[in-house]
Amino acid sequence: SSGINAEWPLRPGDEMTWVKEKEPGVKTTATGSDLYSARNLVHTHKQLMSEVNIHEGKINDVCARGETMVENKHFALLDIQDKIGLLRKRWQNLHALAAARKADLEDAIQIHQFFTNAADIESWCKEMAPIFNNEDYGKDEDTSKGMLRRTQALTIELQGRATKVKEMIDEGNRCKQRNIILGNGKKKKVPTATLR
Repeated sequence: SSGINAEWPLRPGDEMTWVKEKEPGVKTTATGSDLYSARNLVHTHKQLMSEVNIHEGKINDVCARGETMVENKHFALLDIQDKIGLLRKRWQNLHALAAARKADLEDAIQIHQFFTNAADIESWCKEMAPIFNNEDYGKDEDTSKGMLRRTQALTIELQGRATKVKEMIDEGNRCKQRNIILGNGKKKKVPTATLR
């Protein structure tokens, strides 16, 4: 017991140092410049949170030992209470920052996914425009039937894409309403024309 009491004053400082070392990872505002980098940042954040969750037992152990010393009327009980209070406060702040970071990264994934999907739809439309605008109806019946089948298949695909566009419009409106801001401090503008 006296060994625990002798080493305890060092433990809160060690744990406080550990918490301080983790804070930059949850304070950063970087959310990635594209979907790929945002997903990498989410992965990094999950790894950090795994470390934090594993370390929670050590924080709780240090605090519990200090509280036992306070209950036993240790001569430095006021100092011990202060250290426990500071450590718990710093720990709670780390969790609050981590939760805010997680929310920012989820927003970034959402907006980057929106723009990735929008670019895909735009590319598809540009690719299909010449086909739909083609006024060649074929030189004979067989060619015309082939072109009709292709047009019918593309029309079915277009209807499927229309559903995706509707989902994207809804998603874009949600992003716009939530005023999502990317890690560079700038809003990534959701095109108004897309949201009609």
